[in-house]
Amino acid sequence: MKKLLTALVLSMILFGCSTSIPVQMTVPPNLNYGGARTIGVIPFTTSSEDASEATKDLRYYFSWYNSRALHDDLKLASALTSKVESVLASSDYFTVISTEQLQQQAANGTITAEAVVTGKIASVLDDYNKEYNERTDADGNTTKVPEYTREAQITVVFKILSASDLTVLDTIEYTVTAKDTANKYEALKSKEAVRFQAIDRIVNKVTYDLIPKTYTEYRTMAKLENDKDPRVERINDLIKGDFYQEAYDLYMEIYSETSDFAALYNAILLTEVMGDYDKALDDMTQLAKTSGDKRAIAQMNRMKKQKADREALGE
Repeated sequence: MKKLLTALVLSMILFGCSTSIPVQMTVPPNLNYGGARTIGVIPFTTSSEDASEATKDLRYYFSWYNSRALHDDLKLASALTSKVESVLASSDYFTVISTEQLQQQAANGTITAEAVVTGKIASVLDDYNKEYNERTDADGNTTKVPEYTREAQITVVFKILSASDLTVLDTIEYTVTAKDTANKYEALKSKEAVRFQAIDRIVNKVTYDLIPKTYTEYRTMAKLENDKDPRVERINDLIKGDFYQEAYDLYMEIYSETSDFAALYNAILLTEVMGDYDKALDDMTQLAKTSGDKRAIAQMNRMKKQKADREALGE
């Protein structure tokens, strides 16, 4: 217990004096949208349909889509289309053009979407089984109890297409199985219900790949060689008040007087926090080269990775 308390006190000493700035980061989705920020959704197809003749442009696609005959798998495809549209709309990152809006735009030749999400229900496999399990009661009597099981295995191929010519930008495939079990046939879910359960599971899985993810990182200021400098307290107050430019100026003032690595390091982090990502990367790269300090090298590598993320997001 004494060791634990000592560790906690040491942790407070080490980290309590550091000034950290929370920043919201966005990681691009696993699927490639080609930098598009305005996304449309076009109806998903089924394994029994051939849309190859409808891939010229969106006007041809919707003309083909509206000529299809309704069948059970189309209900799944329609539900999948609606759910994917809702997933995309839940992200503040994208501007989403609904299927209905996109169809109207295609008819008028005024398409505003830069990329579209669609796909195909490649296969639907249903299974039904009845078996008996032995159960023994408190008196030792054994009876056979029926168990009914219904399964649905569905494979869906998701595609990201260029809205202008429907060329494929990226694709991913998911296969999931949904199952329901009951001791009475009347209590067993219908084939359709189990299928829709599988569709929900697919949507839950693909959500991770479809939309960007946000999280919080912290930019922690390094301790100056002379942490008794009265300007340090002033800098901390400025940072807490979001006066980053003023804090930057003081760090650069200290660096010009002392050549303290930490002062320049902190100033570069503030440059990044203020949104000048390219300058921050250039300055941190130079600092890493001249100092060889592992902190600067780590920040340089992080900035390079996050620059690639911003480019993938079209920023």
